[in-house]
Amino acid sequence: MQAIIDALPTEQDRFNAEMLVIGADTFNRLHALTETVRLAMQWTEEQRDSFWLEASKL
Repeated sequence: MQAIIDALPTEQDRFNAEMLVIGADTFNRLHALTETVRLAMQWTEEQRDSFWLEASKL
């Protein structure tokens, strides 16, 4: 997860993601950072959905 955060485009995006991940007990697929991460990782919407599906198994 840290590699994904490190790849975010702006310092503000990285800070927001760090704060979200550090304090989170659950993660919301509809959170605004989901799209920021998808774009930063150059994922298709299908790749994003696969990521969330796999993460839900953890």
